Amino acid sequence: MAGQDHPRYAERMFPGPADHGIARPDRAVSTVQSGTDTARSGGYQSELWYQGSGRIGERPVESIVIYPPTGGVATQGDPFEPVKIGVLIDMDLGQLTADLMDPIILAVEDALNEGVYDRPVEIVTVDARGLPRENYRKVRHGYTRLVQDGCVVVIGPFISDNSVNVRDLVNSTGVPCLGWTGTTRFHGEYCFTVANGDIPTESWMGADWCFRNGHSKVGFFWEKGSSVKAGLEQIKWMPCTNGGPGCYLTFAEYDHRGYKGDFLTIRELRGGELRFRGYYRPQHPSNTRSPLLKQE
Repeated sequence: MAGQDHPRYAERMFPGPADHGIARPDRAVSTVQSGTDTARSGGYQSELWYQGSGRIGERPVESIVIYPPTGGVATQGDPFEPVKIGVLIDMDLGQLTADLMDPIILAVEDALNEGVYDRPVEIVTVDARGLPRENYRKVRHGYTRLVQDGCVVVIGPFISDNSVNVRDLVNSTGVPCLGWTGTTRFHGEYCFTVANGDIPTESWMGADWCFRNGHSKVGFFWEKGSSVKAGLEQIKWMPCTNGGPGCYLTFAEYDHRGYKGDFLTIRELRGGELRFRGYYRPQHPSNTRSPLLKQE
């Protein structure tokens, strides 16, 4: 044990913040020229407006630090630790990754140039693609990693199924999540959305437009998700191999007890032999006296 002659000194639990030494007195500056590897990997490949301005397979930079203008003032002591903003990519953005990352960098630079904030800002990005192509748990892990890394806000997710799936997690952790999603079920104290439209409204708009333009036959297409709760709630009167002949499974939005009918059987163990004694079918006394409703 440490005594008076040999005291124990406290060491830093975590490494101190690093200063990249790029801050300028007149304007905000970033540690990268672009938020993706597109410029370093052959340049931009877009041909049509809807393809985005990046290239196929481009990757976002994992950590980007943006420094505010110093105004010529040199600080003393340790550098300020950047405030972290998380970016949760939950889908294959194709050539749109640069269209996501670069505007975020520009927005932060503008805010720092206008004096809205005077601390460095770090943009931390995770690529955690989930539904409809991959697993929803990846999106949860991505959000959790950003929270554990110290992000004070998370931008994303973008897919409706994923945002609904992380909704309760977001509200339980208390780190605000700014989604760009079409569902109206991404709600709660810490759930925000900047969606330019939503699924219920757009479906009505589409039907109204078809009617006004004389279309009497229309087709619909949608993504195949793995949203499982909704599928279970659509099961109605499905025959069972358990219980009696009148046993079936059915679910609804607020009815998650599946077995209905005579799923309970009465059996008697006597003399080492299990004997079937009937089904449990509760009836009113008047029904049991009716010859047409006599129990088998």
